[in-house]
Amino acid sequence: MASIEERLEGIERRLENIERSFEEVNAALDSLARALARLLESDSASWAMKTLASCSDSLYKALTGSREAGLPDLVRALGDPEFRRGLGALIASLRAVGSCTGSPGE
Repeated sequence: MASIEERLEGIERRLENIERSFEEVNAALDSLARALARLLESDSASWAMKTLASCSDSLYKALTGSREAGLPDLVRALGDPEFRRGLGALIASLRAVGSCTGSPGE
């Protein structure tokens, strides 16, 4: 059986990994914002940049405070208008990024 110190070290390592992951997500969001701005090249680009910039802190807080979720959580979340708007924006963003990345092997 692991000692308390070993357990705490394990927890600390996991938390460090989670923190690095969130930093990578934040960097990815910044990259996504830049990519969307280049794709849109209109007033929408300015809106997208402002939206993503204003959301980055909220996203970080949500991710750092998140817990594991299952299908029942997803079903409940679909009843939330903010969640549906966010999901719609995420889907549209992924489509935009996918459309400019090309096919594998290109």
